[in-house]
Amino acid sequence: VDLVKSGKVKESLIDDAVRRILRVKFELGLFDDPYRYCDEKREKEVVGSRANNEGVLDMAKKSIVLLKNEKNLLPLKKSGQKIALIGALANDKNSPLGSWRIAASDDTAVSVLEGMQQYKG
Repeated sequence: VDLVKSGKVKESLIDDAVRRILRVKFELGLFDDPYRYCDEKREKEVVGSRANNEGVLDMAKKSIVLLKNEKNLLPLKKSGQKIALIGALANDKNSPLGSWRIAASDDTAVSVLEGMQQYKG
């Protein structure tokens, strides 16, 4: 399906995305040397390194959202509650796989609906 020809996506949006990607590749020097960062020694030192793991943990901690517990709604009662799951992804078994989806088989994740259905009452 050609999303640009059908009018669902503006060509200027595609142009902007491509421009940003190419700019970063240029700044990284990948036009001069496309294999610049492909180095087995560097890979062993960087991938899964303590510094990277600590950085990822720090980012995760900083991205946590704290909810206000107005009217003592939390924690949710374990029974007698009705919960509405709304939206196209509620019963989707691919979106929970996130960016790792490329390495997974379709429809292998547990959907939010399936997960919620495990709790009876």
